[in-house]
Amino acid sequence: MPHISVKNNTNSHLKVGFFVLGMLHTRRWTNNLGPGETFDAGYFPSLLPQSFEIRQERGGGFDEKEILRRLALIATAGASGTAAVVTGTVGVLRGSALKLAVAGLLWNVAHAAGAQCAQEAPDSIKRVKVSVGFSNIKLVICTGEADIEVWQAGKRL
Repeated sequence: MPHISVKNNTNSHLKVGFFVLGMLHTRRWTNNLGPGETFDAGYFPSLLPQSFEIRQERGGGFDEKEILRRLALIATAGASGTAAVVTGTVGVLRGSALKLAVAGLLWNVAHAAGAQCAQEAPDSIKRVKVSVGFSNIKLVICTGEADIEVWQAGKRL
């Protein structure tokens, strides 16, 4: 399992956090990363889709409630999607237009919950994908020409 650290090379305090499979990674965030400071994010599982988000100093930070909100959205999307497939299948087999209409509504709920889970926070400055293999990772946050940039091993993400 590789180790990940994040260095703030900007002049601002930042809030940073890691997401795994679209959910805020438990205890892999900080709401106070000062200029020149490094955040030790710890060890991460390899080969899982990860993303890294930077949020403004003034605004909502990362917290445990965000994890619960995203879990609720994922559960809603999964349950609604499953119910839509089952209801639609029964509707087709029995020729019921009502069941097909209900399946469509359930599918819309599943889609809306999934889309909401994928949205960045309103105070998000940047979100980038991070490929976690088997080597340690050092991310550096810099002020770029137009906005904040995230660098890894000499490459901008």
